[in-house]
Parts: sequence; structure tokens; C-alpha cells
Amino acid sequence: MLFRSKKVGSYTLQRKLGTGGVAESYVGTSEAAPGRPVVIRRILPYVLRDAARASAIDGRVKDLLGVRHPFLVHVVESFGEGEEQYLVEEYVDGVSLDKVLAWCRQSGRTIPHNVFLNIATQVCNGLEALHGRAGKGSNSEHVLHLALKPGAIFVTRDGKVMVGGYGLTRSPTSLPHGGVSGPVPSRMEYLSPEQTHPDQKLAPASDIFALGAVLYELLTIESLFRADSNLQTIHRVRRAEVTTQLLRVKELLPGLDKVLYRALSLNPRHRYQRAFVLREDLRGLMARSEEHTSELQSHSDLVCRLLLEKK
Repeated sequence: MLFRSKKVGSYTLQRKLGTGGVAESYVGTSEAAPGRPVVIRRILPYVLRDAARASAIDGRVKDLLGVRHPFLVHVVESFGEGEEQYLVEEYVDGVSLDKVLAWCRQSGRTIPHNVFLNIATQVCNGLEALHGRAGKGSNSEHVLHLALKPGAIFVTRDGKVMVGGYGLTRSPTSLPHGGVSGPVPSRMEYLSPEQTHPDQKLAPASDIFALGAVLYELLTIESLFRADSNLQTIHRVRRAEVTTQLLRVKELLPGLDKVLYRALSLNPRHRYQRAFVLREDLRGLMARSEEHTSELQSHSDLVCRLLLEKK
């Protein structure tokens, strides 16, 4: 169906990007800067019908407002129009890792290890900066991402990585119907085990578990926990049995298996507690091929540009 532009507040919605479990996203422009695109997320009405959930989302939005860091997508503002609620974010001129993975599957190629490690360390930089913020709206000690997945990570034309697509709720499993058979699609394979339990505390280690699942997929081009249904996927996440899968990681990139084993521990206390510690372990793997740095960096730039041409 052809989308017709629509005016909301001081913004014009021009093109629909897609619908997730909590919001639908559009590319739009602002009256204040008509030549500069932004992403406008409309929170789905069914999500806001519950007063407690609406209040939690309001606190979450306040946590995210003003997020500014070279590796993080900037959250510009939130506004309401009638009963509608919107969140405005910076537009990233690049491709998501979702599209990178799709290109790899279609072409039968994999991501070169130096490119993989470069992307991974940059994501860690973004998470470390995000986790270093205190929640102004929720009064939480750390601002978490809550929805880290390939579609929330973007690679720009010059190879820079930016993390966005922040989750607005604790977990899609907390939505009506438990997120399992709700009215809109949700991604479960990147949740941490504790996100699937409403009474368990979330911490930076929760995002690190999600990053571990993303990194496994970027290396192998296969999902770690995805099953035939959301319910089966949740059961896999809750068990977090990864020993067999990490044997393959050891064959592909020796040393990364130990890193992912820690990141994907079922017990949050046994995981990396800070993203910068994970980053340093990944940099240790990069250092092993230091003698090929210049050649590999050129390869990295070439692959990033090639992927952007495929978007």
C-alpha cells in the first residue's frame, strides 16, 4: 500500500520504515530543518491503554531524551498530538546489521573477522556510554538499551557504527498476550533470560547477553536462539544452552568462544558487568592479527561501502 505523507506536530511523516512490538517508525522531516531527515516513532495505541505501562514508557522516554554520544543515536524529543504519542530520533544514513545479515545470506558470504571485531568494539563503546547514564525518568542506576538486535545497529558509509532502536518497554513479553501472540510482531531471540521474567532485575549485563547473541549471529550468519515460534524461542533463551554452538565459534575465530561464553552466561552475575571490559577482550582478539592491520582496514572499508550499495 502506498504511504501518503502525514503531518504530526511540526513534523511530516514521509515514508514508513516498519512496525515493531511497541511502535511504528517513519522517516520524516521537521519544519525547523526541512532538509534533514529524522526517524519518528509512533507508540502503538494498544501499548498505552494500560495506565501503569503508559507511565513506565513515559519514564523510559525521559531516560532516553538527550542521549548524545558518537556511537549512539540521538533521541531528539517526544511529543503528543491528541491521544497519539511520538518519539523523534536522529536519522542514520547507513545500513542496519539486519540488512548486512540478509545480504550475507543471499550472497553466501560472511563478514570478515576484522570487520566483525571492529563493529563489535564500536557497539561496546555505545553501550558503555548508555549504561553510564542514570535514568532521569525512571530513577534507575543505569539506562539500558532493552532491545539490542541487528536492526538496532547501523553501519555508516565510512564504517562508523551507531546503536539506536532503543526499547521502550522492559520486554515484549510484558505486552498484552505476553508478547507471544500479540497484535504486532516482536523479536524474542535477542532478549536476555531475565527479560522474559517480569520479576527479575535488569542491569547492563542484560544488554550484554543480547549483544552476545547478536555477535554469534554476525559471525556464523545463523540465529542463536530463534525457534519456530516465539514461545519456543523464549524457552531457548531461558535455558541459554550455548556450549555446542560455541564449538563452532571456536573453529571460526579462536578465543571468541570464551568471550561469548561469558557474555551469554545464564546467570547475569557471571557475565561481563561492563561493556568496556567486553570491548577490551575483543580488542585482544584484534591484536592477534595486528601485522595485517592496514590491509584488513582497507578490506573493512571496502566491505562497508559494498554493503551500503546493497541497501
